[in-house]
Amino acid sequence: MGNKFDFRQGEKLSQSMVVAADKLDVYNGQMEKKFAQLAEFFRDSGYDEYSVDMDKANKAISDVVEQMKHVGRAIAEYASRLKEAQ
Repeated sequence: MGNKFDFRQGEKLSQSMVVAADKLDVYNGQMEKKFAQLAEFFRDSGYDEYSVDMDKANKAISDVVEQMKHVGRAIAEYASRLKEAQ
């Protein structure tokens, strides 16, 4: 294979990044829902300190999802440009 870009591997990597990001987004949504249900169950101020941490985690995960999708799109665009240049 050498130093040449493998378009099939590039496409697989791009798709994998987007699929993984989508799965992570779904799991994060499920976690948010369960955490909200937990809040309904406890209904006390002790939950509030965990809520702040959960909000931070949700934001961090959302950022990771966006970054993964961005990288996946960038790889796909790069592969497309290289393929067109051949």
